[in-house]
Formats: sequence, C-alpha cells, structure tokens
Amino acid sequence: MIFGRLRRRLAAKLSLLVFLLALVFLAPNYKLVRNNLDQIEMTMIERGKSVARGLSRGSEYGILIENEEVLNRVVTKYIDEEDLLYIAIRNASGKMLASYGKVMEDMPDAAPTSDLPAKEQKMDLNCGVTETEFLYDIVSNVVTIREERNREDIGLPQPDTLSGSEAQMVEKIGTVQIGLSKANMAALMRRSVLAFIFLTIVAIIVAILTTITIAGTVVKSIKQLAIAAGKVSSGDLNYTVTVKSRDEIGNLAESFNKMVDHLRSSHEENEQYSRELEEKTRELSRSNEELNAFVYTVSHDLKAPVVSLQGFSSLLMNDHVDCLDENGKMYVERIQKNSERMGTLIESLLELSRVGRVKNQKELVEISDVISDVINELSVQLEERDTKLVVMDDMPTIWCDRVRTGQIFSNLIGNANKFMGDNNKNPTIEVGHNVQNGYHRFYVKDNGIGINEEYHEKIFHIFQRLDDIETEGTGVGLAIVKKIVESSGGSIWVDSVEGSGTTIYFTLPKKKAEGVR
Repeated sequence: MIFGRLRRRLAAKLSLLVFLLALVFLAPNYKLVRNNLDQIEMTMIERGKSVARGLSRGSEYGILIENEEVLNRVVTKYIDEEDLLYIAIRNASGKMLASYGKVMEDMPDAAPTSDLPAKEQKMDLNCGVTETEFLYDIVSNVVTIREERNREDIGLPQPDTLSGSEAQMVEKIGTVQIGLSKANMAALMRRSVLAFIFLTIVAIIVAILTTITIAGTVVKSIKQLAIAAGKVSSGDLNYTVTVKSRDEIGNLAESFNKMVDHLRSSHEENEQYSRELEEKTRELSRSNEELNAFVYTVSHDLKAPVVSLQGFSSLLMNDHVDCLDENGKMYVERIQKNSERMGTLIESLLELSRVGRVKNQKELVEISDVISDVINELSVQLEERDTKLVVMDDMPTIWCDRVRTGQIFSNLIGNANKFMGDNNKNPTIEVGHNVQNGYHRFYVKDNGIGINEEYHEKIFHIFQRLDDIETEGTGVGLAIVKKIVESSGGSIWVDSVEGSGTTIYFTLPKKKAEGVR
C-alpha cells in the first residue's frame, strides 16, 4: 500500500518534470513553427507581388493604346497561376480595360512611385497589399517613361533637375489589381499547426508512459531495499539484496550489501567490546565499592584512636601540666594540633565517601538563602581578611540537594578567601549565575593569587594542594565539590591565570519542577 502511493507520487512528480521539460524544449520549436507560418505568408505575398509586377510590365502597351484584345492576351498568361481569384487592368482614370474573375470593387491605392531614377522606377513597380479574411488584394502601378524636349527650345526656363537637351519623365498610365485566395495557405498552416500539436502530444504521452514505467521499476527496487532494510533493522544481518542491474539502483544494492557486511562485522566487534566493557564495568564497580568501603572503614577506625589521642592529650594539659617541663608542654600541644588536623582529614574522607553513598532528599531551594547560610558560617574567616563578598541579586530557585549545594558554595567561597594573598588590599569574592543550554551555570570569582595552568585539573583530585602556598586545609574540599557536581549531572572547571585571580564555574541541570524567579 505504501509503495503503491510512493509509485503514484513518484510517477506524478516525474511526469510533471517531463511536462515542464517538454514545455521548455517545445517553446523554441513553437517559435520555429510560428516563423515558418510567417514565412509561408510572406512567400505568398511576394509571389502575388511578382504576378502583379509581371502583369504591369506586360500590360503597358495595351493600356497606352487601350486595346482590350492585347490586354486579354496578357491576362490569359496568368489565369492558371495558383490561388489566383481575379485580375483587373484599369487605365489612369480608373476605367476597366480587361478583367478575369470577380474583381474586388473597392480598389485600394497602389504604393506611390519611389524616388528611384525613371528606368529603375519602371523596374521596381511598387505594389500595395490589402489583406482580408479570405484573400490578399494586390495593386501594382503601370508606368511608362516619356521623353520631354528641352524647354529652352520653346522659351521656358530650364529646371535644375534636367540635364542635356532631353529629360525622362515617369508617368502612371494605369493599375493592375489581382486577388490571391488564402484558402490553400490557411490549409497548409492548419496542417503545420496540427502536426506540431500532434507530435507534441505524442511526445508528452510517450514521455509520461516511459516515466511511469521507470517509476514502477525504481519503486520495485526501492521496495526490495526497504524490505531488506527492515530485515537488517530487526537484527537479521545475514540478509542481502539480489543485484539485478548495473545502473544506479544496482550500485545502490551493492552498496547496501557492503553496508550489511560492515554492520555484521561491526556488530560482532561491538558485542565483543560490550562483553569486555561489561566485565570491566563490573570490576570497576566492585573496585569503587571496595574503595568506598575501605575509605569509610579506615576513616571510621582511625577516628576512635584520634579521639582518644585528643582526649588523653587534653588530660595531660589539664591535670598533669605541673609534671611537664616546657618541652613536654610543647610536645603535647603538637600532639593536640596534629590530632585535630587528623580528625578534620578523617571527617573530610568520611564526607567524600558519603557523597556517593548517601542520597539526601531534593527540593526547591532558594540559592540566595543557601549563600546567606554559607556567609554566616564563614563570617569569622571573611572578617579576618576583610573580604568583600558580592552576590548577584537575582539568584535562582533550583531543584537540588540543599545540603550538598551548601557544601559546594562553602568550599568554593572558603577556598577563594584562603588564597587571596597577604598583600591584597581589596579582597573581593563575586558569586553569580546564568542559564546556558538547559543548565544553571554558577561561578565564584576572586581577585586572589590565581592558579597556574598546570594545576587547573589537579586541584580537583584528592589530597592535591598548591605546593608553594602554606595554608590550612586537607586537600579534599575541591574533590568533594567535584564529586557532588558530577553526581548531580553537572560539570566543574577553573579559569585562572597566576597572579590575576580565579573563577571556578560549575553547572547543575535545570529541572521541570523548578519555579521561576
């Protein structure tokens, strides 16, 4: 059914194309036929003029002597002329001297004599032509040349136009009128036009039938290819198309078979790769699970000794300080500081392991409220450096994990404050947002010391810190941020030049449940 409609549509489009091409090619041919018809008409008129001129020359003597018998002999020579309807010979005053057939009563004026010399005028014999629906009426002047004696002989002034003792003068002595029938010419024209129309129609019909046949052949081949494509798409990669011709359709069939062979090879390779990938994925998943379990177990097991170490060191400082000398007190203080640092590191590792394991409930969160909480949390550190924090006014409301999102901003703003540099006279942190390609894009920008390009990727790895900067921290914060962002479907990157500040961008996907602010 589908291919039947395809065949009809293809045949219709091809037929229309053929028809338009036929019009394009027939237009010059029509012009050629039109020119031929005009040439037939001009040939007939010229033939009539030639007859009229011949009669004019032959009847000059008969008109001069007004002898009907002489004129009738002249007329008799032309009565067998094809398409001739009538002949009329008149003198200068319009008197009929000889005739043949039914003469047209209203005789048109002949063309005036030209400015040619007398002898050439007599040879030219201009003709006037009148066309009616059924005939051409042609009138030719009959002229003679008379000699005029020199006017000085009779005492008259000599005109400037005369030369010598005699001049020649052209005198119109009568007219010849003939009528030519248009019947034969019209019939010839009709036959030419009908032949042109017939050949045009036959050419169009043959072209359309050929087009329909070609369309049927093409559709049949396309149907076979469609069936083959359906088989292949359903998973039968051993199905091929029989090549029946060496034309474009045959080449297409060969290409299809080559494609199927390539797909079969690729499918086998992909299945092998898929099996290997599944195995590697299972191994990686097991490794990640083991790693998370290891980190959690180690962190949890280390936490108890560290807490004990902190507790005993505090007892020593509080209850037995008198038994310690200055070196002993210094050693205990070092134990307390290192145990506190170890406790912070353990808490960071536990938090890093929780990002992948513990899922908090998501909700619509006002980002401006989250940043306000972070500012309150970091207020002491910000005041110590006299850091100015600028937050864009129109922060969005997004669908996210409030706790994890707070961790992102807390780590990024805290890091920006840490790495301002000791000589920064106007430390400033800017927090902003825009929407790009279906994602919320946030940024935290500072005017601090900046980060060398070689550390742009490393700073997001666990325990990676800037070697030449002494500051507090465990080297886990940005690793936690990266894990939170990527587990939420976003991405994070840094844009920084050493000595010119740092901007850290991160994206979170927009959700349908989000409100509009």
